[in-house]
Amino acid sequence: MTTPIFSMLNIAELTFAVFGAAGRSSRSGLDWTLFAWIGGGVVGVIIFVTLIVVLVKRRGGNAAYSHVGLFKQLCHVHGLDRKSQKLLRRVADYFRMPQPARIFTEPHWLNPEKLGGLGFADKDVIDNLRKKIFDISLKTKSGDTPQS
Repeated sequence: MTTPIFSMLNIAELTFAVFGAAGRSSRSGLDWTLFAWIGGGVVGVIIFVTLIVVLVKRRGGNAAYSHVGLFKQLCHVHGLDRKSQKLLRRVADYFRMPQPARIFTEPHWLNPEKLGGLGFADKDVIDNLRKKIFDISLKTKSGDTPQS
């Protein structure tokens, strides 16, 4: 078993053997193989880091803290079916909303007069969806309204 001091000496000897002999090639004065290995290692690390960054960014759309994740959670909390979620996504896309969750805070986006003639669902469907999102009773279990 080697102690930490001896292992450090072995690393130092190995480093000297690799890097110390790098400049003693008989052909051109430099051993280009060592530089190729170091360059390949650097390129490999760059590719690995890039891959990790790309994967993290792709997964970000599913995270709860993203715009899409918040929209999905709000749809789930309000008990919306897939058809209603798809309709809300179409409304957000139509108005080019960068944050589709704004539909849940601003009722004017679901104005049936704005959306009725644009190829969306019937006025009744939009009106029912608007009521389902915004007409939520603030009653507690005991029947009292909460005080702010």
